[in-house]
Amino acid sequence: MLEDIANEVHVSKNYLCYIFKKKTGYNFGKYITLLRINRAKKLIKEYKIIGYVSYKCGFSSHVYFSIIFKKFKRMSPIEYKNKTDNLINNK
Repeated sequence: MLEDIANEVHVSKNYLCYIFKKKTGYNFGKYITLLRINRAKKLIKEYKIIGYVSYKCGFSSHVYFSIIFKKFKRMSPIEYKNKTDNLINNK
């Protein structure tokens, strides 16, 4: 994906990575993962089925998705789902 983008804008992959990190503060891969996790947070509230959410966010395995989600959000997808459910139910 990164190489395709670099080719599209006619720069080297390394230069694109440099500019991307300079502008966003993240390397390309981490930024994409953050986008996927943020999408997952929205979908967890809607669907509540972790396997389906992981699939919709482009993860090949719900186990891997759970590991990455916990790494970025410091709680498992199930914990996040329960937390958001409690917030909604207590309103």
